[in-house]
Amino acid sequence: MRPILILLTLAACKKDPTPTGESDTDTDTDSDADADTDADADADTDADTDADADTDADADTDADADTDADADTDADTDTGPVDDDEDGYLSDVDCDDGNPDVNPGAIEICNGTDDDCDGQVDGATATDALPWFSDGDLDGYGAGLPILACVQPPGTSDTDGDCDDGDEDVNPGALETCNGIDDDCDVDIDEDASDARSWYADNDRDGYGDGTPILSCTQIPYRVTQAGDCDDSDRDANPGRRETACNTVDEDCDGSTETGDIEVPTDYATIAAAVTAANDGDTICVGDGDYGELVVVTGKDLTIRGTGLTRMHTGNGSRIYSAATGTQRLENVILDGNGTVPLLQVSPSATLLLSEVIVRNLGCSTFCVGLIAYQYPASTLEIDRLTMEGDTRDFTTSGYQGLFHMQGANALTIRESSFDGNTWTLPNATFLISTPADSTLTLDRVSITSNTLTSPSGTVRLLAAANGATLDHVSIESNTLSGQDADLGWLNGAVDASHLRVARNTMTATNDAAGFRVPGALDLSNAIFAQNVVDGAASRGMLWLTGGGAVLTLDHADFADNTVGLTSVPWATDLLILQNAEATVRSTSFVGSGAPAIGQHGTFTVSSSNAWDHVATIADSTGPLTWTGLSVDPAWVSRTARDFRLTTGSPVEDAGEPGTLDLDGTPAAIGANGGPGGEWLRPVSSFQ
Repeated sequence: MRPILILLTLAACKKDPTPTGESDTDTDTDSDADADTDADADADTDADTDADADTDADADTDADADTDADADTDADTDTGPVDDDEDGYLSDVDCDDGNPDVNPGAIEICNGTDDDCDGQVDGATATDALPWFSDGDLDGYGAGLPILACVQPPGTSDTDGDCDDGDEDVNPGALETCNGIDDDCDVDIDEDASDARSWYADNDRDGYGDGTPILSCTQIPYRVTQAGDCDDSDRDANPGRRETACNTVDEDCDGSTETGDIEVPTDYATIAAAVTAANDGDTICVGDGDYGELVVVTGKDLTIRGTGLTRMHTGNGSRIYSAATGTQRLENVILDGNGTVPLLQVSPSATLLLSEVIVRNLGCSTFCVGLIAYQYPASTLEIDRLTMEGDTRDFTTSGYQGLFHMQGANALTIRESSFDGNTWTLPNATFLISTPADSTLTLDRVSITSNTLTSPSGTVRLLAAANGATLDHVSIESNTLSGQDADLGWLNGAVDASHLRVARNTMTATNDAAGFRVPGALDLSNAIFAQNVVDGAASRGMLWLTGGGAVLTLDHADFADNTVGLTSVPWATDLLILQNAEATVRSTSFVGSGAPAIGQHGTFTVSSSNAWDHVATIADSTGPLTWTGLSVDPAWVSRTARDFRLTTGSPVEDAGEPGTLDLDGTPAAIGANGGPGGEWLRPVSSFQ
């Protein structure tokens, strides 16, 4: 072994010869041209002995001097994209490779970080993002599709359900009020409203109720808001009644009753003797029986009240009762004229209050003006619940001038009274009332039904008001009038009428026939004119405006199936305007007639109205005119039975004058049952 070691040492110390064709200029001891000390041709210092294509002695296959397998020549230590947080996503897609909870596969949550690396921080895809709803009226409640966000966007709310996002007073948290709006967004309108009124059962129809109330924004049929009725089966007992004597009824519901001061016939045999003996303010109680005498009350305020079947009549050819001066009450009596005398006289400066009175057998001998009552100037007559029915009389030889007659300036009021089934033959008369200038007339809940009036040579009419009147809930039905001229009424001055029902009346005349002649100003609302017949040589229709000063304002009325006979007037109609009169018609239906609905010869304005089933709608002396309103069947409950309530889906429902509401707060309907005065609760002829 020793010789071999020596030889190796010598070989190492000997310089390699320069290869043929090369010039070795480096300072190392090998024979190649690079500066390293190995014998290969590359610049690295390893003396590799591998079999790769390069001439170096390393184990890689590229031609660079490092020991890795890539093609660069630097001595790098990196390996490309990395996953430092070991979350399964390399750094070229992981937006935070130092946080394993942040990567494209992470779940976005509301934390101020782009968890899923989609470029959005806390976006709508966050699993715990909250729904927000557009809150246009800023009332704390929103509407529409939700917006998902981690932070509340401006103009939104976290609570939806707002049914009107343009009204801050309408939302699920609002109080329901009586306004025709679903304030609390629960679909129901005005239910359990905070300002709903209490309605009490009113079984006796006296305006006062009793029992457990029902809350409602609108009136409930046969219920009232006044409570405290102590006997809801007796309409004469309620807190609004005046306590009367002569009975055991607590009429004013104060817990006590009142006795009379004088009794007839116990204390005095006659009413006249009791009046003479009475003091101012006394009550005279008159028992059952017939009292044939003239009673005159002068200078005393007295009450005379019948306690049973108390019949007052006369045996001396004069009137039965005279209110000379003072204020008197005449109650619960039968006034019988025996077919020969008028009944009452009210002298100047006197006031007579008539209540619960039956009148019958009217008549007269020579003075036939005002068969029920004659009023002198400056007098007052008030009547509650007067009944006159079944009276048959021929007045052609007596110069009859009406049931009530007013002379000069005075006042007449009739309430809850009926004039039914009377048959009279007249010379020239007004059946019910004749009021002169400067007088005032009020009819409230009055029925004039099934009367027959005939005047072969005169004018027949039911009402004559020279100085205006107030008519409320007046029913004029099934009356037959015939004469030279025949009409239901002559309404001059300023007449305010509402809830007027005019049906099945027949006016036949050899001259003029009409419904109402209106030379004055008539303001009429919630009226019905149905199945009336006007037949005269000149048939003037149901409303005849007869002069340049006549003015009609008509709101919410129904004209149905009125018949106007063929006459010399070429435009006889349901509604007629003549002699430069003025008329304004709103929310009214004209249905079914053989004549045009409206005859125009003056200034006429119509709006929100309906005309249907007419031969023509508007006509004047030149021919038909264009109708611009609705022309539809109003779909009443029963046209033949004159029930003009609207069925569900009626085309005239909510079609009335804009800005006008029905009682339930919805837009007004066209017709008598629409508007603020609509929905009649009971027939006007019923007072029980």
